[in-house]
Amino acid sequence: MVILTRGVLLAALVVGLGPGARSYARLEAATAQAQTDAPSRELLDRYCVTCHNERLRTAELALDHVDLSDVGTHAAVLEKVVHKLRSGQMPPEGRPRPDEATLATFVTSLESALDQAAAERPNPGRVASRRLNRVEYVHAIEDLLGLEVNGEELLPSDMAGFGFDNNAEVLSITPGLMSRYIAAATKISRAAIGSPDTRPVMQLYQLGYERRDARAGEEMPFATHGGLAVRHHFPLDGEYVFAVRLKRNETVETIDGIAEDEHQIELRIDHALVERFPIGGRYPGPDPGQLIAVPEDDLAGQRLHEYRMTADHALEVRLPVEAGTRLVSVAFTDVAPSPHAAGGLPGVDKFFVSGPFDGAVPDDTLSRRRIFRCRPNTTQQEEPCAREIIGGLARRAYRRPV
Repeated sequence: MVILTRGVLLAALVVGLGPGARSYARLEAATAQAQTDAPSRELLDRYCVTCHNERLRTAELALDHVDLSDVGTHAAVLEKVVHKLRSGQMPPEGRPRPDEATLATFVTSLESALDQAAAERPNPGRVASRRLNRVEYVHAIEDLLGLEVNGEELLPSDMAGFGFDNNAEVLSITPGLMSRYIAAATKISRAAIGSPDTRPVMQLYQLGYERRDARAGEEMPFATHGGLAVRHHFPLDGEYVFAVRLKRNETVETIDGIAEDEHQIELRIDHALVERFPIGGRYPGPDPGQLIAVPEDDLAGQRLHEYRMTADHALEVRLPVEAGTRLVSVAFTDVAPSPHAAGGLPGVDKFFVSGPFDGAVPDDTLSRRRIFRCRPNTTQQEEPCAREIIGGLARRAYRRPV
């Protein structure tokens, strides 16, 4: 502990020029001597233990059994003693007190002993037990299983403590949150292994309005616009349905940008072209049903209006896809529309991936390779192989022997 700051030392030098110089000189000498002396048991017994003992326990403090040769063991009690003596609160008025130099020597030696004990046995405390936050959980799954998952769909957002969402104080776990983690783990384990019981599901990806006219992201093909690219996990080898829905006029719900020009939409999986859809330019001209109902006898007008409303229903295809996480992109590939086209650029609004249909458990995926480290050929090999699989997975998950 620091006994005299630079300001106090300067004051001591200035006052030392006057009549009190000898008093400060004695105090400094006592301070220097105390750096090497052990705390005095005699002073403690004479001035403190009289009241602070096991029999009286004044202020719930007992000093008669405190070992000054091992101050680290009684650091909490002795820190209180230092505070009381430094502030002059002890010994109280009316009780015998040591002279100033003796008291300074004792306090300084006690502080030095406490500092030395703390330096020899540092105690930084312990990290509070906490769970992984959502981002850490997603990264841990990817490191462990090689599986990319959407944490926002599986788990709720984390609270922040002091501006950080990895603060242990806010990463507690409740029964409700535990159930969410268990449900997430169930889905992830089935996706990683490829359960034959996997039922077809529909996954929706939606593109924001602000991204409709740009090549959004480095994963999109060049010379494209109005589309999106996503990393989708296909749990089984099987057939999947891909469906595209386009941006619409917010007022009359007709599809934007297909009145005058024909456009091309490309569907790619891992950058490979798997389907091309044509749309637009089939019925040019104004839409008679844009503001009012189309007359029943206007068959051409009804066909035009129905096409402007439902043309994207034909943007569906069913394709076989192998299991695994794959990059899927859908986007327009043509140039800007003709100058007289009033509808502007079309754009993808929603993209659906449904499946698997007629699915089969894959023979080889990255996640299965990381999980199944061995494959038994005989009955006798089954248990050792199972232990190796579970033990290896647990060891990599906990990052320590299990």
